[in-house]
Amino acid sequence: MKKTIFTILLLSVTLPALQAAEYRSPTDMNADERVMLFSMVKDYSSCIRENAMQLNADYPGVRELADAAMGKCSAKLVEMEQKMTTMNFDPGFVKGYVSHSRNRVVRQALPEIMRLKASGN
Repeated sequence: MKKTIFTILLLSVTLPALQAAEYRSPTDMNADERVMLFSMVKDYSSCIRENAMQLNADYPGVRELADAAMGKCSAKLVEMEQKMTTMNFDPGFVKGYVSHSRNRVVRQALPEIMRLKASGN
C-alpha cells in the first residue's frame, strides 16, 4: 500500500515536469525567429490600417471600423499562432504573445482611425 501511494505521488510530481519540458521557452527563441514574429506583427498592423482606410465609408463609428478591420485581419493572428505552435512554444506563451500583439497593434491604430474618421475621408 505504501509503495502504491509513493508511486502515485512520484508520478504526480514528475509527469507535469516532463510534460512542461516538451515545450520551448521564449528564451530559446533565436534571432531569426524573433525577426519573423516581429514581421508577422508588422503585417498584422499594416493589414489593420489598410482595411480601416478601405472600410471607412462603411462604418459610422471608430469602434465599429476598428472591429471590422480586425475581423478582416484575424487570419494573420491565426497564422502567427499556428507558426508559434509549430515552433513548439508553450501554448500559454503562444496565446499570451498573440493576444499582447493584437492589443498593442489595435491600441496604436485607434488614434489613427479616430483621425481618419474626424477628417471625414
